[in-house]
Amino acid sequence: MRIAYLILAHQNTSQLATLIDLLSYETPNYCFIHLDGRLHISSITKELKKLTRSTSWHIIKKKTVISWGGFSMVEATLNLILEALNHSEKYDYLSLHSGMDLPIKTTEEISGYLESGKEAQYLEFFKLPDQSWAGNGGLDRVNYYWLAEQIGDAEADLLVFAQKQAKIIREFPKGIGEIYGGSQWWTLTADCAEYIIHYLNRTAGIIQFFKYTLIPDEIFFNTILLNSPFKEKIINDNLRMIDWNVIPGKPKVFDSTDKKRLNRTKKFFARKFDEGIDKEIITYFIDKLQKP
Repeated sequence: MRIAYLILAHQNTSQLATLIDLLSYETPNYCFIHLDGRLHISSITKELKKLTRSTSWHIIKKKTVISWGGFSMVEATLNLILEALNHSEKYDYLSLHSGMDLPIKTTEEISGYLESGKEAQYLEFFKLPDQSWAGNGGLDRVNYYWLAEQIGDAEADLLVFAQKQAKIIREFPKGIGEIYGGSQWWTLTADCAEYIIHYLNRTAGIIQFFKYTLIPDEIFFNTILLNSPFKEKIINDNLRMIDWNVIPGKPKVFDSTDKKRLNRTKKFFARKFDEGIDKEIITYFIDKLQKP
């Protein structure tokens, strides 16, 4: 079992080094890293080389300035997928992560679980509208043109208000199917990831449609795959422990008080962690999982 870990990173280089080592050191796995376009690749590469024991990683050259809520997050993810699929080594699974994630199970446990899953796809999903999302159950995200990356949040909000007043609803491109939402983080087989790329190449208007969707990273992959031949193989579980109950709309930063529940969960990864807030919990998992 070979896993390509796709990592979207924007801060905390030493914590990123820990993540790389826990995922790939002395394993057949490999980490493909996208650095936010505001960061300097060569300097962070040098720093990571000093900090990591693993050599099974690289920072991809194609980088995007990522803005929350915009298509840039999807664009960076697609670049990571392409990098992994075009790599000299072939991988069984591609797994998407933030640079502030950590595995909370051993690499052997993760690989063993995926190997036993009969090529299942692990992705959280729900059909829109869904009461867990604001804005008409999430449909406002796709029904109106959102241009926050182009004109800023305030102007984008005014534009959406004007569209609602004028009762303008966007036309969906042909072939998009039903709209699904869910977590942006997933673990997919390589052939499923290849399907996504082929689908985008042959289906006109999909990229353009999602460029003007609000927070498309929580809809884009979910919608494509839940309308695909892979639908029956999708397990509604992204294998990650994420606590949304502390601050509305933001995941909790795990700390040392969370050790027991992180150990009890059947999930394989957790997010998020921040060494600037609580380094002890990160050290705990280093001691627990790191190979000697």
